[in-house]
Parts: sequence; C-alpha cells; structure tokens
Amino acid sequence: MPDLLTTDEAAAYLRLSERKLYELVANAAVPCTKLTGKWLFPKAALERWLAAGLLTPTLALAPTRPSIHRLARLGRGPEGDRGLQDQRAGIVLPQCQCTGGVMLARLAVTLAAATISMPAVASEPVLLHAAGSLRTALTEVAGAFEAASGQRVQAKYGPSGTLKDEIARGAQAEVFASANMEHPQALATAGKSGPVVLFARNRLCALARPGLAVEPATLLDRMLDANVKLGTSTPRADPSGDYAWEVFRKADRLRPGAFVVLEEKALRLTGGPNAPSAPPGRTIYGALVADGKADIFLTYCTSAREAQTQNSSQQIVPLPVELAVGADYGLTVLNGSSPQAYAFAIFILSIDGQRVLAKHGFAAPALPQ
Repeated sequence: MPDLLTTDEAAAYLRLSERKLYELVANAAVPCTKLTGKWLFPKAALERWLAAGLLTPTLALAPTRPSIHRLARLGRGPEGDRGLQDQRAGIVLPQCQCTGGVMLARLAVTLAAATISMPAVASEPVLLHAAGSLRTALTEVAGAFEAASGQRVQAKYGPSGTLKDEIARGAQAEVFASANMEHPQALATAGKSGPVVLFARNRLCALARPGLAVEPATLLDRMLDANVKLGTSTPRADPSGDYAWEVFRKADRLRPGAFVVLEEKALRLTGGPNAPSAPPGRTIYGALVADGKADIFLTYCTSAREAQTQNSSQQIVPLPVELAVGADYGLTVLNGSSPQAYAFAIFILSIDGQRVLAKHGFAAPALPQ
C-alpha cells in the first residue's frame, strides 16, 4: 500500500464510506492534505490516528470544524511544555504511547484543518527559517515538495538561536526548523506558533585535520592539549555551540577542571554575528579546518560527513559514549501562516521528507524502525 492514500484507498483502509470520509475531512477530523487539487491521506498518520482511538462517533459527527489555534493549544499545555523542555522528547512520531500518539494526531488534524480548501498553488512562497545544518537536506526536501505541488519555498538558513530571536522580533517566517527543541518551544510558549514536533535527530562529532593522531579513546586528551586548536560554534546563538558546551560538562565529570580549560580555549568560530560565510560548494567547518583555524572542530555528524565528502583527508571522530551528545531537531508552524506552509510542514514529516533527511545522515523519527 502506498505511503499517501487516495480518497478511495483511505476509505477502504478505514472501512468507511467515501461520503463519511469526506465528512471527516470537512470537520478537520482526519489527518490529510491537499496537493494538486486532490485529497491525500498519509498512511502512517492514519495508523497512529487509529491507534490513538481518534476515530469515534463524536469526531465522525462533529458539526463544525475546530479552529486551528484551538487545536494547536491542545498540543501544548503546561504539562506538555515541561515534558518537551525536560525530556526533549517532543511529539515523537514513531512512538505508540498514548500521550505521544494523541498529541501527534492533534497536530495532524491541525495541519489538515489548515489545508482545507487551499488553492493548489499560492503566488507567494512558503517562508522557511531553518538551522544551517539542515541546508542541504531541506533544500532537497523543498525541491521535492515544489515538484509535487508546484508551490515555491523560500528558505533562510542560519543559527537557530539567531533565527528564533528574529522571528520573536517580528521577522516574516512561517515554518521554523530548529536544531534544538528549546527555540521553537519558546515561540510556542510565547503564543507565536503551534505545537513543536521532533522531526529529526543528529549527533555531535569531532572533525579533525589530516594527520592529527586522534581517535575516540584519545579525543579528550587532544581537546585538552594546549597545542591543539579547538573550534566550536557560538553558544546560545547556535545550538551546536550549546551541544559543545554539554560535551565540556561531561568531560568535567570525567576529569574535574576540564570544563574551565575547554571553555577558555574553545574558539567560537561560527554562529556569531561576525562569523565567516562558507566558501561556495564547501561547508564552513571543513573550510575552517582546511585553513588551519581549528585542528578539531566539534560539529554535527551530518556536517562533518559533508565536510569529509568535500575533503576526504579530513577525519571524522565519533565522540566516546561518556562524551556523546545527541541533538533533537524541532519543527513548528508560526501562527497566521498560509495553508501552503502547513502543507510543507506535513511534507517534511511525510515518509518522502523523512527519507531525504535520512539520506543526509539524520535520524528520521517517522521512518519505520
């Protein structure tokens, strides 16, 4: 069975008449989207929707369509906010736990409600603000979305913290894809966006210059070596920097005093207001290592992989278990966004969108495990 079901396929899958399915669509009571004038139903979302017990007589007979904002509020109550901030679990797509499934289904209904009666193509592009580490992957996702729907996507990439601050100050944005959960959750808590969804995961790796003798077991020794230049991004402005500082804190638990040494020697080479731009066709991290600005650069594993693709002599060193730090990526849609923006968010969460993320090295939570 295909990942996206047509109306007759979805009706057969749900064991409903097409008329009843259209009633659910009209009442925003079933996850769906409209592309090129046709209703499509993500099979994985329907499975979670059924598992969450959302196919009920109340939903099937709902007389009016709930508002988008009302549905969005259902997904981000105070307890949910604390869960996102404390556990960094977000709305984890593949989980079958009751609470996660219900929240995901509510988000799916929210997104579906926004796409009801939307025109096939809008004259204005969808405005995407996204973490710089997502540039290659989301550029491909946006291209696939444009090919499928005819809808353009206009992207701005940069440090997630900086983008969040711009959005909070009123910058025009519709879809925000962050390299952490905290920044989009801050916008949701401030009432500027809907629910926050965990849509990708990453890890921190060490990108090392050619010839440097380093492996996971000796990585901390090399990082502490006064003769080794250690590069990071800028904390608070860029989650990559925050994750690097988390590595420093873990190092301090292994070797008391290591945090002070690492914080003092760390060269904040990216993410700040005066950070250099990447040369054409190269990652900024690989370029900085190649130019001798850093001997070791703590960056995302996806970015390190891309840098090594461009310069095969550069080394990727996985962090040892005791220093390992994961990165959860959060997605949210800003209030007042166009229906096409919601459709693009659905596409990022779809099997096709998640496959592209996985192709570029991200862990894609919505893909079958």
